[in-house]
Amino acid sequence: MPYLHFLIFVLQKNKRTINPDIINIHELRLPLSYIIAKNKRKTGKPIVLTQHAYKPVQNKFFKVLYYIWMYIFGKTVIKNVDRFIALSDIQKRYLMRWKIPESKIEVIPSGVDTKLFVPLKEKDRDNEVIFMGTYDKNKLFYYLPILPKLAKKYPKWNFVFYGAGGWDKKINSIAKRFNNVINKGFVPKEKVREVLRKGKIFVLPSIDEVFGLSACEASSCGLPCVVNKTGGLQTIIKDEKTGFLFDNDSEELMKKIKFLIKDEGLRQKMGKSARRHMIKYFDWASIAKSTERVYVDVIKRYANV
Repeated sequence: MPYLHFLIFVLQKNKRTINPDIINIHELRLPLSYIIAKNKRKTGKPIVLTQHAYKPVQNKFFKVLYYIWMYIFGKTVIKNVDRFIALSDIQKRYLMRWKIPESKIEVIPSGVDTKLFVPLKEKDRDNEVIFMGTYDKNKLFYYLPILPKLAKKYPKWNFVFYGAGGWDKKINSIAKRFNNVINKGFVPKEKVREVLRKGKIFVLPSIDEVFGLSACEASSCGLPCVVNKTGGLQTIIKDEKTGFLFDNDSEELMKKIKFLIKDEGLRQKMGKSARRHMIKYFDWASIAKSTERVYVDVIKRYANV
């Protein structure tokens, strides 16, 4: 906590050199958000808060602490924030549960650079079903049980993993039995575009996902995505149009992957729709403009108070 107070001190003492027009904090329940909000008069700056989480913490013990924190400190944040940005309607509903007026909330998702993440021609792609993310229970609980069945049924397709985490050994144990299950490990940020463009299907079967940027990047590359109906993922992928949603069921996940493997026409149609959807709603240029509009409006209103 002392370093948070130090940030306020730095802002106060260096107003000539550090003189922002607005402060954008992140997450309603974080200590930094409280410190910044509490010291609003000292900084003299309007505040925008971007909300990522869409539900309380699930651990029973920490859930109690969460509600205590929110009722004691969260109210200060809510009172002093001038405008809230929600990544999706799901985060918006979460904010409104805390009695935040809808008029103070703007829905602006995270974006993707659609000029960087561009599709390859179909003939230049490989028969790959790509997973990219953390190797853990949250990401792979629904996928790994069906992986041997998929690998056996579709030997001409590769099921490729990019990432790292505690479930690395589980992936490797399946890879030892099937040559078309490939664990590539961690991929550097600058290589993500190259990796996604070469594939044909993207899978992100998370139990819980705040947003799902990798699904945006894959969609922008023209890959139909199969994702769980959870969190921000269900706001990114349009079911049966830009990809498939499944509802916390491994067998349903396998069924949707099979649809895309077997039907090249469907796969290409969804991939093109996914690309158009990203350009229209998630392109960084339009996201930046929307965010800028919020900043300008808040600064003007704050100046007139």
